[in-house]
Amino acid sequence: MKKQRNIRHDLPVTVHAPVIVDASTDAGVQPLLDFVGALESHSNVEVAKAENQRLGPYFAAVSGYLKHVMNSIGPLQATLGPQHDSLEKLTTPGALSGLFNAAAERTHNTIISEVAILPQEILSKGPASFLFGDPQFKVHYAYGGHMFNFGFLQVHEGGDRKTAKSSTAFPTFILDNAMMKAVAPHQPEKMLRDFQAAISFVNHDMLHHYTTPIINPVVARKFRFEDVVGEPGKPEPIHAWYKKLPQRSSYNILYEEWAQMGHESAMLDPANAGQVADLGARITRYFNELKRIGGEMTEKKGVDEAHAAVDYFGMVMAHALTRVFPLNHPVMTHCLECLEAADPAPQRFLTDCEKTLSNKKPSVMTALRHYFSGLVSGAGQKPQDDSLTVIRQFAHQSPPVAGIMQAYKNLGFEVLPEDDKAVSHRNIKLLQLIQFAHEDIHPHVPKPLDPTMAEMKMKTGKAMLDMVAAASRSFDYTPKQ
Repeated sequence: MKKQRNIRHDLPVTVHAPVIVDASTDAGVQPLLDFVGALESHSNVEVAKAENQRLGPYFAAVSGYLKHVMNSIGPLQATLGPQHDSLEKLTTPGALSGLFNAAAERTHNTIISEVAILPQEILSKGPASFLFGDPQFKVHYAYGGHMFNFGFLQVHEGGDRKTAKSSTAFPTFILDNAMMKAVAPHQPEKMLRDFQAAISFVNHDMLHHYTTPIINPVVARKFRFEDVVGEPGKPEPIHAWYKKLPQRSSYNILYEEWAQMGHESAMLDPANAGQVADLGARITRYFNELKRIGGEMTEKKGVDEAHAAVDYFGMVMAHALTRVFPLNHPVMTHCLECLEAADPAPQRFLTDCEKTLSNKKPSVMTALRHYFSGLVSGAGQKPQDDSLTVIRQFAHQSPPVAGIMQAYKNLGFEVLPEDDKAVSHRNIKLLQLIQFAHEDIHPHVPKPLDPTMAEMKMKTGKAMLDMVAAASRSFDYTPKQ
């Protein structure tokens, strides 16, 4: 992006991303402008050093996980050959920290991983909209008639892409405009800070930083020819590592799946239980705040608007957690139990689900049957068993949903129990998560049915070790003795 008068370039470096609720005023967006200015005021190497300090607990978690991998691969130790001693040195927390800095120095790119939380409005209007004029990488999601997306914003040292000597990218999480406006009068900042902590915990962009040479240039600009194709006759090690990952075709290499699986393995390593416990406490605080907001909205706007907002923000949190936690993990159970407790109208879960899963309008005869049924019962809506029938039909007819459900069923975990009476609020919310986020959920199924995904699952630890070894060669990094 070009230099802008309202971005200062005399700010100290920071890697702590902002939470923006108001995108329409100068004061509302100033924390984002200052954050961008702080990044543009420094080289990407300086930014990487600051990010290094923030990632201390993460390097410790990855180191512990990789030590367990090295102790468990048994006969494969022999295939590591002379690498074994070097890997012992490369997988200490200090070496992983040093390698992070080496990647930044060699590629002139840094990818930081604390996520900025922003309202949708910021993309198109308001005093910070100019930040989003350049092409960006983002993944779009839709739930209950509302959107959210996860992407990146790339900034350049000095503020001018054409003359910059380095760049930094940071992740952004964009929340639906209508939903943000609904909660804005109720002081949602504390709630959104806990969400930011959760989405940053599950975010694996530090692994993308280590593998910067293969990252989309919209996220990590290419300053060196070798970062694009490698030197003639000398394959760039990170590119060579990438091509050895399990793949469905030459155009479908399971790189993103590797990053998701690798991050999950590190964060859920038994030695990292303390961080997971801290996350659980943040989830509790998040839903306590969401329940407060829902209660205030119910008094002022009525239960319909309150229910829509609580359900949206609850499912946004649940979706974030699926980026690390399997659906049968206690953290996921805790999240969905908290959502049900916070919702002013949790009994609507079946009819809500039917609306999100089926875009087809009911036939005239079906509509009449529901109408007369409502007149007789006085309920004014169709029976729950009809909604459940529609939901079951969708679940079994959608290959991504059916496949994930079957994989969990093989483990003894029923996403959608066959007995109607056993179907709970949690079951239906899990089904909805699978429907709109199956690509994020699939890598975290403990035993995937897809053979290529199962292969990647089996090779994740070795691939993590190989990545560290490849990165050390790509960035000419040797750990200090």
